[in-house]
Amino acid sequence: MKRIFAMFLVLACLCSCTEKTEVTRETTKETTEETSETTTSDVVVIDMVGGWEIGSYDINGNNEPVFTAATEDLTDVTLTPALYLGSQLVAGTNHCFLAHAAEPDGLTYWAAVYIYEDLSGNCELTKLVPIDIDADSDGPQIPAEDFSKPYNWNIPDTADLQAEKLNMYLDATEAICFECVVDPVAYLGSNGDDHCFLEYCTPVDPAYGPFWSVTHILEYEDGSLEYIGGKTLDIGYLN
Repeated sequence: MKRIFAMFLVLACLCSCTEKTEVTRETTKETTEETSETTTSDVVVIDMVGGWEIGSYDINGNNEPVFTAATEDLTDVTLTPALYLGSQLVAGTNHCFLAHAAEPDGLTYWAAVYIYEDLSGNCELTKLVPIDIDADSDGPQIPAEDFSKPYNWNIPDTADLQAEKLNMYLDATEAICFECVVDPVAYLGSNGDDHCFLEYCTPVDPAYGPFWSVTHILEYEDGSLEYIGGKTLDIGYLN
């Protein structure tokens, strides 16, 4: 079921392209009203020059071979593709996947997997970046380098949106009037009474492209549900 989602979307228009994706660390400044002092905190920003296209997100015969070719030799983590998040045309193609990551020590999490495919069809894994899905974090974004399973989240083996979770989402959003066409496409996990979903959002204004949002629903002891909104999952600058 599609609904209309209230979210402010900022699009950047970029004028050059690069062959590879890069992740850079930048410093942001926050000013507190109480002290008027400026503090700094490190966040990781995905720096990808060129327009990213978000369209069909299913894993299929066109994109799965790209994922397999770039990840089949990994030994320190097992990656399973869940969704195709987008592509970027450069001198070749940059691909971004949502993948379930499982490490030998039992750590599991969701990751944005970036793969570069050259003009000859050769595929190379360029970045694997864990996604922080916690509602109280500054995310969803790339977490710190010492990333660990956040706040005891129960990460399912698959992002498939089963009927029970879909009905939970629909019940929680029944009375909400959105301003984008919103499709819940994946269930990312739970932490106690907090449930996390991934939404595919399409602005009504055709001048703007679709985007991804990670959203949360609280399930209370009396069975009531509260939709507490979402945060944009930015895989790069959108067209």
